[in-house]
Amino acid sequence: MTLNLIYPLICTGKLAESRDFYRRHLGFGVVFESDWYLHMERRDVDREGVERAHQIAFILPDHDTLPVTHRRPTSGLVLSFEFAEVDLLHDAMRDAGAPILWPLHDEEFGQRHFMSEDPNGLLLDIIKPIPPAPEFVARMAGTAAAD
Repeated sequence: MTLNLIYPLICTGKLAESRDFYRRHLGFGVVFESDWYLHMERRDVDREGVERAHQIAFILPDHDTLPVTHRRPTSGLVLSFEFAEVDLLHDAMRDAGAPILWPLHDEEFGQRHFMSEDPNGLLLDIIKPIPPAPEFVARMAGTAAAD
């Protein structure tokens, strides 16, 4: 079996707010929009020069296409987005009034990131891979040797 695509489908009553947020701050465009469903996409060329489609969708939580047992807003989900220009995106989102819940900083394990929140209360982890700190690499090498 071939997997063609995977994308999150967020249950929310805030379709318009989600559309505006993801368009304004993360550069997604609308692929399909109705009064109960929103599908968005952003196309980029990755580090290897391959064009990729990144998609996200939103649906009203009480829509008939959802099982009754799952008709509720999505919660507890963290969406991670990797951007090469994480510093520029951080500043642009901050300056545009997007919530910054975790300030831009470097992690010793090899990540520069900040965290924001979308209109649905979902945590967004905006990251850029960076080289890990030498101390972290040495610690991990010691842990691997102990196994």
